[in-house]
Amino acid sequence: YEDPTSLLCKLQQRSSISTYLTKFESLANCIVGIPAQFMMSCFILGLSPAIRQEVQVLQPVFLAQAVAYARL
Repeated sequence: YEDPTSLLCKLQQRSSISTYLTKFESLANCIVGIPAQFMMSCFILGLSPAIRQEVQVLQPVFLAQAVAYARL
């Protein structure tokens, strides 16, 4: 048994944003009751350092915003 929450927290972007987002969403859909802010933090922390920095500067409020900023 692998805990989807811990896998989500450990997930790292290794290729494209699309691939990372697909894996992130797949794990996130297995988790119930996690606050939206926590999900967004996990998403941002898993991004590659350069993209993470750019997204953090833009200070997204929602996960959808963080995803859109990462895609830029």
